Amino acid sequence: MAFLTDQIPATGVNLTDLFHIVDPNDLSQGNPAGSSYKATFGQVISALTGGTSVMVLSTGVGSVERCGNNNDAVGDYSTVSGGLDNTSIGNYSVVAGGSGNTASAYYGYNVIGGGGYNTASGTGANTINGGFFNIVDSYFGSTIGGGSFNSVSAYGGTTISGGYFNTASGYSSTIGGGNYNIAIGNGSTVAGGGGSCPQNGNQALGYESTIGGGNGNTAAGLSSFIGGGIRNTTSSYLSTIVGGCKNKTTSRLSSIGGGNWNITYSPIDECTSAGITIGGGFANNTTGGTINTTDWSFIVDPIPVDGGLFSVISGGRQNLGTGDYSVIGGGLKNTSSGCYTTVSGGYSNTTLCDLSTVSGGYNNKSICFFSTVSGGYHNSAIGLGATIGGGYLNLVIDNGGTIGGGNYNTLSGYGSTIGGGIQNIGSNNGITIGGGRCNTSSGYFSTISGGRFNVLISDFTTISGGECNTILSTGSTISGGYLNTILSSGSTIIGGSGNTITHDYSAAVGKGVYSVSACTLHTNYLGLQNTPDSDPTNTNFLVRDVSTGVVKTRALNAVFEYYPTTAITTSQTISWDKTYWGVSGSSNVDLTLPSTVAKDGYILIIKDEAGTSGSYRIRLTPASGLIDNNSYVDMNINYMSLTIMVRNGNWYLI
Repeated sequence: MAFLTDQIPATGVNLTDLFHIVDPNDLSQGNPAGSSYKATFGQVISALTGGTSVMVLSTGVGSVERCGNNNDAVGDYSTVSGGLDNTSIGNYSVVAGGSGNTASAYYGYNVIGGGGYNTASGTGANTINGGFFNIVDSYFGSTIGGGSFNSVSAYGGTTISGGYFNTASGYSSTIGGGNYNIAIGNGSTVAGGGGSCPQNGNQALGYESTIGGGNGNTAAGLSSFIGGGIRNTTSSYLSTIVGGCKNKTTSRLSSIGGGNWNITYSPIDECTSAGITIGGGFANNTTGGTINTTDWSFIVDPIPVDGGLFSVISGGRQNLGTGDYSVIGGGLKNTSSGCYTTVSGGYSNTTLCDLSTVSGGYNNKSICFFSTVSGGYHNSAIGLGATIGGGYLNLVIDNGGTIGGGNYNTLSGYGSTIGGGIQNIGSNNGITIGGGRCNTSSGYFSTISGGRFNVLISDFTTISGGECNTILSTGSTISGGYLNTILSSGSTIIGGSGNTITHDYSAAVGKGVYSVSACTLHTNYLGLQNTPDSDPTNTNFLVRDVSTGVVKTRALNAVFEYYPTTAITTSQTISWDKTYWGVSGSSNVDLTLPSTVAKDGYILIIKDEAGTSGSYRIRLTPASGLIDNNSYVDMNINYMSLTIMVRNGNWYLI
């Protein structure tokens, strides 16, 4: 009897090989156990699975495929596990499902997870997870996560996560998603964004460049970055555009935060103007162009301007930061062209030389080194270290000059100052004009404090105020008044009007006074008040020369006696400011005499004016020395008086 186990094993199995089967439900052959038939292997599979759901060996060595759906696992040890019309050509490649997918590679190991009409080619180890019409043609290790019409053609390590019509051809480049994006630079990244047509796609062209999103952006510089926005371009090393529209960098290490049409432009190569920063705004570092203010686009494109090395423009519109390390805070059409210069804001302000500053205002110019214009309009600081605080149409020409404010003031002397006012002119060194109107000072270190139409021509002169006053000689002063004139040196007009001094070191006060001699005070009238009653040390008095009007001193021809007096009622120390002391006592009165130091020849008179000293004595006691060789003297007769004089530190009755 032969057994099945005694049969020789088949050398191969195919779908036409025959099986012996028994159908227990078929009793047509008269056997109660069922009818006996032969069947092919294909018939058995069809009966068991419906004909499409069983894996079979394919033409590749060790390869398998899902049968019945025109799948083909051609590569050795490759797999097509499902789907329709899928082909696994590369060795060790896998097509998990989908339709019309092809995994072909020189070495193999490519994988297609599903989708339709995807192709994973190249050397090997590439992956397409899904989507349709995606292509990976990479040396190794590249991936398309999904989407459609995406293409990877890089050396390897490249990824497109999704989206459609994206192209990654740079080694280890990445596209996160979006549409019509391109990553060409090695290590470049486009996170997403793009648009509905190729012109709106983002392009990461530079090595290690990155685009976060937006559309129409181009990162062409090495390690450059664009965060998003529309049609921004970085074409220099380590440059950055965070966002905005149509911003462009051509200088190395430059940055644009946002805005529209801003440019960091380097004229010769990207290092010439490196490190430029523009925070935002509109068309900064450009000039010209025709603007459509409806959507803030250009009808005619502007012209880019060379940026300064490591210059900064924080914002505003069409500001030009052309000086190295210069700063513009904002505003409109400001220019910072000197090194280390600053324009804080305003409109059409300009700094031309190093370390100059314009804080704001309109059309102000800081033209020389260290010069400053704080504000106002049409002001110009031309001198070294010159300063204008504000106002309009003020001009400082020479070094160290200062105009605080006002209008139409002009200063041309070194270290000179005009505080303010209108149409004042200072034209020599060390001049000061405090304010006023139409004052002119051309004298060296001269001063006009205020007023109007005052004129100083000579050095070290001063006009404190008033109107139409004039000094033409050195070291003179007019304190104020109207139409006063000094033509001589060292002279003074205290005030008044129409006074004229033509003699040196003279003074005048009043109205219409003319000097007649040097070293003389001239006035219309002289009134003396609160003068001392007497001066024992002076034997001169004042007289007036009737021919010249000059007041002079003249010696006294005789000694005119005059004694200052006082009245007392109580005990006290008397003093030298009075000569006569009248006493009216209702009790004893003790008087201490004053010091005798440096008082030889001085006298005091003490009188009992009340006539009571017979009852209430008056005692005189020296503070130092003796009186008629006694320590004190008593007055004890009614109406008695004593006259005493100092000599050699002692007192004597005379």
